[in-house]
Amino acid sequence: MAVVGEHIVVELIGVRNDIIDDVDLMKRTVEEITELTEVDILDVSYHKFTPNGLTLVALLSTSHISFHTFPEINFISFDYFTCGTKSPSISVDILKKNYNPENLKIHSLKRGYIIKDIYEKEGYFGGYIVDEEIAHVKTRVGQDIKILKIKDLGNCLFCNDEMNLAAKDEQLYHEPFGDRAFEMLGSDAPAKVIILGGGDGGMARECLKRNIDEIKILELDEEVIELSKKHLPSVSGGAFDHPKVKCVIGDAFQTILQIPDGSQDIVFADLTDYAYRLIMTNIDQIKRVLKPGGIIAAQIGATDLAKTQVESYYGKIKELFTDCDKIDIYVPSYINRWSLAFGVKKRQAGL
Repeated sequence: MAVVGEHIVVELIGVRNDIIDDVDLMKRTVEEITELTEVDILDVSYHKFTPNGLTLVALLSTSHISFHTFPEINFISFDYFTCGTKSPSISVDILKKNYNPENLKIHSLKRGYIIKDIYEKEGYFGGYIVDEEIAHVKTRVGQDIKILKIKDLGNCLFCNDEMNLAAKDEQLYHEPFGDRAFEMLGSDAPAKVIILGGGDGGMARECLKRNIDEIKILELDEEVIELSKKHLPSVSGGAFDHPKVKCVIGDAFQTILQIPDGSQDIVFADLTDYAYRLIMTNIDQIKRVLKPGGIIAAQIGATDLAKTQVESYYGKIKELFTDCDKIDIYVPSYINRWSLAFGVKKRQAGL
């Protein structure tokens, strides 16, 4: 990802009248801040208003610091934008020490925050403009999970800097995934479903539109579920609270070993590309737990940009399953086309 700089705005409320327009104090404050943040002052300019009020701007090697005072309400507005290596948040303690305000409000944001698409390569360039980082968690199992507010897409889930979904258009992924799998199942009987991954709840939501006996979500990270429930509630649509949905936290491929042979109607592999090799290694276990006539449904990669992976993955499904199908979908938040693959476990003779 690329961040041009960091911007902090501090509102100092209840500053004493005898210091609020003190130019020397303000200059000294700028010097202390720039020394700690290791930037150079290029120039300082100020203007005193009549009868009171002061504006001071410090031009820095990495951008600027500015003060605007409003003595009539004992208020100072301070902002510091820098592309330097030290965070401007360091300035808060100095402001507290020098001005001793009754109250203080802090607003901060990353400027020019762009997260690159993981498939960016020669001839293909993609990325996302980040309006706000809403949550960022290094999970207990070592994944880097972010909820980012993306320009034109709203709240989005990123795992290890890979776009997992955007609340605005995730249905363009989940709906055809569910529709094709249940269409191939072709049964009105209550279905038992396993979702490998699926911690955002979107696949469970789609399954609940059908006649369902049980849905097991095998999710590695409990934090993914909690962040999705809090910041992406429309994706699950309440699925996590449904009595037929059970979340099992842990390694999905260890959990699946405990599931009886021939007990499931559909297994959705709703996993990121990082799990591709794990799927290849454990696909026999998926086949084992499916009933005859059961369906494997898998997200197999970027159609045009990961052709080798898509071909290999689909080739393995065709090797182990019958009546296979592959559909390509386009979801704007994914930037490129993606492939979904399906296969049927061979039915018993005469059925």
